[in-house]
Amino acid sequence: MRDKELLDIFSEILMKRVRDEAIEQWEKTIQGELKSQESQRLHKLISSSGRSELFNDLVPKIVDTTFHHLLWTFEQNELIDINVSNGGSQQISIKEISDGLAGELYTEDGWISHFSDKNKSYSFFK
Repeated sequence: MRDKELLDIFSEILMKRVRDEAIEQWEKTIQGELKSQESQRLHKLISSSGRSELFNDLVPKIVDTTFHHLLWTFEQNELIDINVSNGGSQQISIKEISDGLAGELYTEDGWISHFSDKNKSYSFFK
């Protein structure tokens, strides 16, 4: 498997299983669809404020900002390395095959626009 394919597999998993699911969970909380006590409490608080639209706008921004800082931390910290398997016994470092992990999120060819079902990029770091 080529390096670009490995990076795409890693990024698709992050965007779909982490970013999209986090945003969707908060959308459901804001809409009152989740039934846990805490979700219902937050729904009531948000809906009574009359600011549901604001929260819907903020959630993806918060998720993207968190991703940016997480990826930047991974990239800058020598003690942390993330490896992916090339389908065989070889492990390849994500940091080595990326031009910059945090920057991979953005642009029209970035991870968010390419792999996220909630693909509008909301980052302050573009």
